[in-house]
Amino acid sequence: DGIPDSDEGTLSDFTNAGREFDNIYSSQFDELSGGVSEYTSSSRSSMCRAMAVAPNGMVVFGSDDGNHVYLAGESGNIIHSLFTIRSNPRAIDFSPNGTLLAVAGYGADGDEAVVDVYEMDWNTLSATHVVNLSANHDDDMFGLIFGPDGDRLYIGGKDENVTTYHTSNWSISYVIPSPDDVYAIRTSPDGRLLAFTHGEQLSVYWSENATKLYTMHNNSEYTLGLDWSPDGNWIVTGSNDDKVRIHHAGNGTLEATLDYNSGVNAIAFNRAGTHFVIATNDNDPTWI
Repeated sequence: DGIPDSDEGTLSDFTNAGREFDNIYSSQFDELSGGVSEYTSSSRSSMCRAMAVAPNGMVVFGSDDGNHVYLAGESGNIIHSLFTIRSNPRAIDFSPNGTLLAVAGYGADGDEAVVDVYEMDWNTLSATHVVNLSANHDDDMFGLIFGPDGDRLYIGGKDENVTTYHTSNWSISYVIPSPDDVYAIRTSPDGRLLAFTHGEQLSVYWSENATKLYTMHNNSEYTLGLDWSPDGNWIVTGSNDDKVRIHHAGNGTLEATLDYNSGVNAIAFNRAGTHFVIATNDNDPTWI
């Protein structure tokens, strides 16, 4: 039925969305309870639209300040710039074992795409360029993620498709066409399914053969927020229509809708799957 993991048990209750934070220092979580660790760094004054946490807990984030990709420690202190790319960093992800770092950018001259992969050296805290995949894409790239076993890399953006690469040799496995810009990409925890938002819609495909499982059009504005619950049962989307929607991963059924007071830019579950964080526009509070 398309469900990556067991769907046994009762339906999750999303009707009483929890805590709201204007300042990350206003409250503390007990990590053992499945709470969320918050991270911030105020060392950069320009916009940061991409961030990833390595398996060892170190953090990279992309900044419009000279198109840098910075490396930071677990405490949030910036160590140094790893490298710069040819446009503003928009998407960053580590391979599951932390050896590879993929970066995509936006805002390059003309319709130029920027997609590069680097190999991390954690002993020297440096990165070496591995491959430039930009020639296979057009214009800005918005979504990028490694598969859970690290053998595939999924990329999408304004060229209106999701391109899948074999990380063993960087050849293209397949391309899934989209009628709209692709904004966000996620895989199921076991890697069997691939979800992505495009325009106002959510689509889910089988990752092995790129056949469509379903497409849902429940949003009324562009949809940037997307995540898959760690148990594999739920897909959550957030849209510029000020709503968060929870879908049954197996068939796309809309299970719940949460009203919010701002457009949603990103959504992320914690590892326990007990909470998800909603990042919004401007200076609106972050919801958990």
